[in-house]
Amino acid sequence: MCGSEDSGAACDFLDSSSIGPFEGIYQFTNITINTGSCMVEGDSVLSMETEPYFYLAERSGFGILPPSLMLITCADVANCREKLAQQDEFIGPAADRIFSFSCHGGPNQVSSTISNTGFGMDGVCTGGHVDEQLLERAADGSIRIEVRVTPAGDYPQDREGFCSTDASEKATRGNSCNEYQVFSGDFIESL
Repeated sequence: MCGSEDSGAACDFLDSSSIGPFEGIYQFTNITINTGSCMVEGDSVLSMETEPYFYLAERSGFGILPPSLMLITCADVANCREKLAQQDEFIGPAADRIFSFSCHGGPNQVSSTISNTGFGMDGVCTGGHVDEQLLERAADGSIRIEVRVTPAGDYPQDREGFCSTDASEKATRGNSCNEYQVFSGDFIESL
């Protein structure tokens, strides 16, 4: 499955000075997932989380794109430091959960729209979706991330047999959000 981040059409891109205040190591305090509606939070799944810590750090734009704020999950604070040391310009370390935020979302907020292609088989792409992600930082340093997932209907593979983020995004038009994920966390330490 492939994904692409904001096209920039309605995105006020982040810069290093706006990313800095979010950077640090955090611990999840709750994770809820509702797979039936985007109106209310679902049940907590925090007890099933194998990486209950995470860090937020700047990822460069490969010299051609604006920087983004990456969230990478970790087993503990020491593991977060190890993963941060492994993060390079092109790809981050393996993690259970990875988020990327590239746009200003409002005061103390960053956001992204992520288009996922799904996968192709026998000329049809299936399983695509678009995720609207919003991260908000409270005055006490805690964060809250909301992810709203809108499924794409099946759509044809292109002439080369690929599924594309553009086609997936078009296939979500008219569909309602059907999954609501909320991640809450407390600040532990600076990077």
